[in-house]
Amino acid sequence: MFQWLSKRFGKRTSNQRSSSTLLPSPSAPALQRDDDRAPEQTTQAASSKEFFGDSSQPVFPNQVPEDALLEGRELLMGAVAETLSKIPLLSTASQRAYTASQDEGITFDELRAILEQDPSLSISLLQLANSVRYAGTRRVDTLNDALSRVGFGGLRDVLMVAASQKLLRIPGAPEVTSRLQARGSAVAYCSRQVAECLGVDAGPAFTAGLLHDVGWPAAYETGRRISRRLPPAIQTASTQGLLELAAFSHQSVGKRLAEVWNLGPCTISAIGNHHDPMSSPVKGREVTWVVAAALALVDSVSWYPETLVPNIMDHPVIAAVHLSPTQVARLTSTLRNDLELNAAIDAA
Repeated sequence: MFQWLSKRFGKRTSNQRSSSTLLPSPSAPALQRDDDRAPEQTTQAASSKEFFGDSSQPVFPNQVPEDALLEGRELLMGAVAETLSKIPLLSTASQRAYTASQDEGITFDELRAILEQDPSLSISLLQLANSVRYAGTRRVDTLNDALSRVGFGGLRDVLMVAASQKLLRIPGAPEVTSRLQARGSAVAYCSRQVAECLGVDAGPAFTAGLLHDVGWPAAYETGRRISRRLPPAIQTASTQGLLELAAFSHQSVGKRLAEVWNLGPCTISAIGNHHDPMSSPVKGREVTWVVAAALALVDSVSWYPETLVPNIMDHPVIAAVHLSPTQVARLTSTLRNDLELNAAIDAA
């Protein structure tokens, strides 16, 4: 099961995955530091901090003071629109394939012709069809066989995962990129399963889980572009400072990007508040809690963890969404068994 992972990331124990980089985790700042709250939300934010307490601790320390990050985020949010306007969600081929997959009259041959226009999509589909989740008694080597095995739903997953791998990249920071990509797909599939357990719409949950850290690269790029205007503490920390600013700002930026893409209120809410579900808008809050629970579950199996979760049943998010011990055991077992799929599918 781990052969594919070893080729992509190298063999790593849980402890090695926890300490594979000295950079901050993609979502390391405190749960309630990164959102666009109106003043009337302050009390709710305080209750959220009290609710979460110290149940899970960030894996990586920060070097930049919080006041500098707050000032930097304000500057960044004022300049981020230019960055966001240049980021498409799906490539042209992906958009065509996604739309075609929703046509009940489409044939596999017609879909194959679209997919062949982008070799990376063809590779991703074949990888998914032969992954742990879908693998049958024989390996499939043709796109038609792969489509037959995964179905239209699986194809749409491939298109979204492939798109996310292109979006979740930080130039010059391969370890952070690997973390973002690996966790994105892991949280996506786990979010879908948590949603199914809780009777929540699994579609928005999958998309929100997949793109929950999509604000990270856009925040980093914007920070790099306006670096001379940022507080001295961030400038002095150089790349590390920009990465910490991106981590600090990723929910706010991700929410703005999800709005640009018109992903819908549930997905927008979850991307913008996955570290602070108590402060999410009422419309979409259920999906936000689903993604928060998926994050805790992924951390609990030490898959590139953002926080240390020694006992998942003690995590306040798991208690808040009322997942039973049996459900949690099944979810964590699935995560461990499906790491091949939950690792980023290489769309390069």
